[in-house]
Amino acid sequence: MALNTVKIPSIGFGTGTAWYKGDPDTIDDKLVKTLLSAFKHGYRFIDGAESYGTEREIGAAIAQSGLSRSDLFISTKILKSIGNPEEALRKSLERLNLTYVDLYIIHAPYFTQASHGIELEEAWPRLEALVDKGLVRALGVSNFRIEHLERLLKVAKYPPAVNQIEFNPYCQDVQTVEFCRKHGIIVEAYAPLSPIVYYKGTDRPVDSVLDKLAQKYATSQASILLAWVLSQGHVAILTTSKTERQEEYIKASEIKLTEAEISDISRAGQQVPEFRKFWASAGHKQSKPKA
Repeated sequence: MALNTVKIPSIGFGTGTAWYKGDPDTIDDKLVKTLLSAFKHGYRFIDGAESYGTEREIGAAIAQSGLSRSDLFISTKILKSIGNPEEALRKSLERLNLTYVDLYIIHAPYFTQASHGIELEEAWPRLEALVDKGLVRALGVSNFRIEHLERLLKVAKYPPAVNQIEFNPYCQDVQTVEFCRKHGIIVEAYAPLSPIVYYKGTDRPVDSVLDKLAQKYATSQASILLAWVLSQGHVAILTTSKTERQEEYIKASEIKLTEAEISDISRAGQQVPEFRKFWASAGHKQSKPKA
């Protein structure tokens, strides 16, 4: 999949959620080993963030992997330091032990002049300058709603290549997805396995559809969820320390669901109120799916 002139793998390995530690100066050896295992199983897209505190682990794993930098796609995010993005990026690059990142993402739109010393309309051109300096190959955003994207597009010389949003059958975010399609913005789906990992509701209409398709394709519910994401042209961001799951998930791109099967999963997910695991406390409102 291409974003601008940069190709992005369809499945990325995330270092947030369970790996989050906040402290950027310590090293979690388990994460380094997990990333090395992910590389071994074919993952080439690694997703980090300044707030996760995992950039040093990513850098250590890259150094130990023996892989060529040109074969990797490395992404990191900024929010806390958005007031001075060049300084923040250079610190991230030092931790990553890299000279550039393939994708630099604004982690969320929840900042203002009062809170972070900068508005979105001022921050984006500063990030674009990092592209011009060769420190970043492409820019993206995360957790952006339509109103935030509209503000950004009014000032953008380089439109966002991706919008990384929570996306799964119970959180389909239809209007945002449609807006991204219209403007050529790739959707990166995080928490794609939420229906079987985070959702605790007693009404679970997606489960029966996943069971049926898992039997048909001789795979797991998780792989069907990933295939559902990928079949819609999106990128999936996931993580697991289990090697058998790493191997299973990377093969999800080989599963080609039919249009009817994609629709069956989508309709099943829309039978319950939308469930959002992340950013809900920030007032991140959901868009209702079309009937």
